[in-house]
Amino acid sequence: MGFDAWEERELMPEKVLLATDGSKDAALAARAAVDVCEGTDAELHVVHAWQSVPTACLRAYMRAELKKLGNELLEEGVKRVESAGGLVAGAHLVEGRAADEILDLAGQIGAGLIVIGSQRGHSPDPLQERLRRPYSAPGGGGCSGGRRIMEDRIEQNALELLQAIREHHPDIYAGAWVNPYTAALEAGLDPDSTHYRVAMEYLQAEDVLEEAEESRELGGGGSLYTITLRGMEMLREV
Repeated sequence: MGFDAWEERELMPEKVLLATDGSKDAALAARAAVDVCEGTDAELHVVHAWQSVPTACLRAYMRAELKKLGNELLEEGVKRVESAGGLVAGAHLVEGRAADEILDLAGQIGAGLIVIGSQRGHSPDPLQERLRRPYSAPGGGGCSGGRRIMEDRIEQNALELLQAIREHHPDIYAGAWVNPYTAALEAGLDPDSTHYRVAMEYLQAEDVLEEAEESRELGGGGSLYTITLRGMEMLREV
């Protein structure tokens, strides 16, 4: 084996850490991570970082939901790797600021490479900015925007569902019956997805939707709900 071959072998990572968040870019990152591991025989580890809501409002509920969603996104990341022909040596759910926790985990398992999705056309992501820094300094500052990533995603999904309900029920008023399931279908959303379930739980926890006393399974699927005054206020804001 020549010098160049030895040098190349020394640069090959023995372990690769894939950070996943359930986005389209994360799917591309999973494929890239599998390709790297196939070419280097490196172990592939998958991590998802979640963080609880910093406010006191609905703290216990939101913490439980965020952790549950985080675990589901981690499982989704593992399935993506396996679908791409990869083998996951370890799946890790960590709590805290994404950049800090991912870098800490990389140090703990001895990962020589961290793979993340790149959000093309968007402003720099705090996680990516932190991971561009020297790997030997995982305890630095930064990532102030990472705190609300999961909370913002849940709120965004809820707002998208609320908009779909308004489009499906143009003459909506407080106390009116609505069918979120059918509204989601017509809007091109997936009412059988985790995101829909969490969005519905969020809207009910925020007293936006209440399951109707006369609720029943409809032919098209889904149950009936009534929209509250709080829901009408939110509709005027979206």
